[in-house]
Amino acid sequence: MPETVFWDTAAFVALANRDDELHAAAIAVSQELARANARILTTDAVLTEVANTFCKTALRLMAYQVIAAFQASVRLRVAQMVHVDAGLWQRGWQFFLDRPDKD
Repeated sequence: MPETVFWDTAAFVALANRDDELHAAAIAVSQELARANARILTTDAVLTEVANTFCKTALRLMAYQVIAAFQASVRLRVAQMVHVDAGLWQRGWQFFLDRPDKD
């Protein structure tokens, strides 16, 4: 089974924004993951943050492009989006609370 990698807001923003200091690294990691047939996992909350990051009129095309590309990957079954609900959020919060020694 291919590896699954969680992509957070910073990864999507760096991938979409050529001016981001991590853009080249995000491109390289994205290509490496594609070669390894890795699956990308994210949440609808992350994509909301991506849209918020690029909410200015001049940047909206970046939001559209990165989210549309991710949605296409979901349709191709090389990516998965988890929808956050109250129960999932509470389990994640409890996970955080139970591990005060972890960064």
